[in-house]
Amino acid sequence: MKLQKLAVLYAMTMACHSYAAPTYIQTPFEQSSNTELPQSKQVDAFLKQLSDKSDWISEQRIGISAGGREINALLISKDSEFLNGEKAKANKATVMLIGSQHGNEPAGAEALQKLAAELAFDEKSTLLDNLNLVVIPLANPDGRDLQSRYNADRENPNIDYSALASPETLIYVNALRKFKPNAIFDIHESGIEKSVLTGEQGYFTDVHAQYEVGNNPNIAPELLTYSEEVFLPQLIDATSRSGLPAKRYLGEITHLDQPVKRGGIGITNFRNYAAMRGILSILVENRLDSKEGDYPTPRNIERRVENQLISTRTFLNLVSNNHENIIQLTERTQQKSAQKPRDIYLDVSFGPNIKNIVKKVPLTRKDTGQSVQVSFTNFDQISGKELVALPKAYVVANNQEAFKSWLDKHGIEYQVVQEPQQQNVGVLSASNLSIASKGRLGIRRFTDLDLVKDNKQVSLQEGDLVIPMNQPLGTLVGLMLDPRSSSSIFQEPAWQGYLRQNPLPIYTID
Repeated sequence: MKLQKLAVLYAMTMACHSYAAPTYIQTPFEQSSNTELPQSKQVDAFLKQLSDKSDWISEQRIGISAGGREINALLISKDSEFLNGEKAKANKATVMLIGSQHGNEPAGAEALQKLAAELAFDEKSTLLDNLNLVVIPLANPDGRDLQSRYNADRENPNIDYSALASPETLIYVNALRKFKPNAIFDIHESGIEKSVLTGEQGYFTDVHAQYEVGNNPNIAPELLTYSEEVFLPQLIDATSRSGLPAKRYLGEITHLDQPVKRGGIGITNFRNYAAMRGILSILVENRLDSKEGDYPTPRNIERRVENQLISTRTFLNLVSNNHENIIQLTERTQQKSAQKPRDIYLDVSFGPNIKNIVKKVPLTRKDTGQSVQVSFTNFDQISGKELVALPKAYVVANNQEAFKSWLDKHGIEYQVVQEPQQQNVGVLSASNLSIASKGRLGIRRFTDLDLVKDNKQVSLQEGDLVIPMNQPLGTLVGLMLDPRSSSSIFQEPAWQGYLRQNPLPIYTID
């Protein structure tokens, strides 16, 4: 009888264990003892497993890469409405986390999978009391499987946010439009080994965590000020206090004779593009160790994943603690932009910091491993020049289908002329056009020109497009359509040919 009772008790115990909810599911990377990076299909299978097992996670396929691979997102929330694709509750901030846009920076994808696994069953965590998360762990599955920085078409998604030519970039923009995040966190790695700095001059960079915010001067002033003067210093301080040394991003140091600056200022990168849409936008660049080092795991991948996880957790905790202010700030910014477009700076650039013209930067000697302070000219001042008011509207009077497709991708509002009508416009043409083969420091500016405007009355034809500036993305589209702008769509190689048309395919309505 005693043995029979024990057998029943054992069976009941096993049954309880069989149906008990899991407390943590290891990522494929963890299952390999933190040594092997999973292929994109393994990541997809893991995301589906989390979605199937957790009541707080919903997996969504958000697109297909250039190479035909799935790009998936996890919605992580305690609100069933958000998980079902409905509007987020007003008291919760929506945060988008995007990892490994560059396929040769893999640690971000692994960190985000681990973060999702931690949150999937953690009833003690308070993050989801204040936040809804949109997590895109592996933003560039082509790069992962092909061991490449780029997608399968050799495109770099993170410089394509103006033209939106690559499938991946359009997928991320569609995610911004669909989920309407209040904040985004773009996760990258920065290699300490450079071909000239290391191979010829004998130094490694010495970084652990570097942060940058949306920093283009055309970003809404209130959002720009909060990002730079409030949120960023707090993020750097909190990360450093966690034991991971952090500082503001100095840009990539590739040789000893260059100036140091900050993260790129063009709107063609995700960080600045999202900020132009009124979103608190943060970039992290964590340390990517040398291929030559001696580490417990290949290229120190286990430590790199942990560092990216520290940066991500710190960011999320800071957003959670300030979620009400961030919601109010981003909503206010977007409302103001919809009511009236801002004047724009046609030219943005880095310049010398007169008050601190020399900046000492720690580097590591390759031969001895010794940390040394090296002086660089400091070009971390960002300025905007040629402030101009936007016209009331732009008219596309030629090549309408190409422009229409581009406008639709961004979600920019326009009207299609239904019948011929007379309209006073500024007919534009370019003179003294020059096109360089290489962009300027920190921005994809290839073209320079003088813009000639001839005010006249013309007949708008059926099919012409009228793009009003008084709309939510008015400042952004005005910045991209002005041919003189350093952020113009006409800076992009595929669009430069339009500048040779005389007149240009666009008019202004002033």
